Amino acid sequence: MKENLKKRLAVYARNGAAVVALSPLAAFAQSAPDISGSISSAQTEILGYIATGGGALIAIALAGVGWGVGVKLIKRLRGAA
Repeated sequence: MKENLKKRLAVYARNGAAVVALSPLAAFAQSAPDISGSISSAQTEILGYIATGGGALIAIALAGVGWGVGVKLIKRLRGAA
């Protein structure tokens, strides 16, 4: 009976030491901050940059096409085309 008790105490002591050693990790895991608001605002900001850059790129492309069409029109009016 004494040996059985010693074995049980050894198992409990080993498990208790593991619990004590891992308790700081459990405390960090439970107090993780909620970052969904930060991610959402970052996504909104990035999408704003993409929309602004995309709009500028489209404007430059349209200006280039308009310039080419204007040059052809002027050449056609002069009879050079």
